[in-house]
Amino acid sequence: MIFAQIINNIVVQYPLTEAELRSQFTVCALPADLSTCDYIQQAGFVVVRDVEQPEFNPITQSITLSDPECIDGEWRQKWRITELDEATIAENIQQQRNALFAVWRDQCLSTCIQILADVQSGVRQPPTIPELLAELPEYVLQEFPR
Repeated sequence: MIFAQIINNIVVQYPLTEAELRSQFTVCALPADLSTCDYIQQAGFVVVRDVEQPEFNPITQSITLSDPECIDGEWRQKWRITELDEATIAENIQQQRNALFAVWRDQCLSTCIQILADVQSGVRQPPTIPELLAELPEYVLQEFPR
């Protein structure tokens, strides 16, 4: 459960975990269920309902938790999606390509290790270079949407 302190419809503290909220009230015993505690409500603390993170493109956008909003008397989590600058987008694309290349490289290595094991155990003859290349997984340069 996440909390916020709201005074005069202004978010003063957010986000607050239950432990963080309890640490602010060390002089009194708080009940187990803080969502119904009048004492913390009088101090402006409210429960903030989780809202599922919206979909976004991690290559071209970033997402951050922003101040909650009150809808129909209930405080709800709010997300902010921000467009990234071109340099960051280019860096993100390169990181994705590097990660995909590493996966492909590992697949190639695994294939070669299996072929070597098969040759050494007599299961098969050593492949020619064209045969070896034909057995390796295909590398596909992926385009990323902007």
